[in-house]
Amino acid sequence: ENVKDSAGGIMSTVYISLREGMTVETAIHTLREMAPDAETTYYVYVTNASGALVGVLSLRELIVAQPSTFIRSIMRRNVISVHVDEDQEEVARVVSKYNLLAIPVIDADNRLLGIITVDDVLDVVQEEATEDVLRMAGAPQGTHRDSGTPLAKTRKRLPWLYTLLFGEILAAG
Repeated sequence: ENVKDSAGGIMSTVYISLREGMTVETAIHTLREMAPDAETTYYVYVTNASGALVGVLSLRELIVAQPSTFIRSIMRRNVISVHVDEDQEEVARVVSKYNLLAIPVIDADNRLLGIITVDDVLDVVQEEATEDVLRMAGAPQGTHRDSGTPLAKTRKRLPWLYTLLFGEILAAG
């Protein structure tokens, strides 16, 4: 499978993650420094000392918590994530199923590698839909519409043109 068609191929490596042992006050201070560079700040991902993804929380949850509270006590531990080798269509299905704005990408050791935002997923869905339409129309696989000789293109589309012509004659009658 092609790397560009996987989660790793469409993920952004600019994201916000915090350590589970931080206090809310330290986390907010860290966010102020990191946020301008991050792709998105919908969710804050929480990692342990070895970089493994252990939790997630929203900015709202972080802001309303007491400053002395530890991140590990307010984070949600059941994080929906995708593996770096996951097919991009499967990533789109997961994002859609759980109605996420972003999804973390992890490796085999559960280490956080990046995130995929909903706008990246929309690009994938649009690309896949275009491929499906071209395939149904009889366009050559893996090529652009300007490939092939005019005669070859005509031969490929001729059965469709005859079918449409016959349908139109019936409709007119």
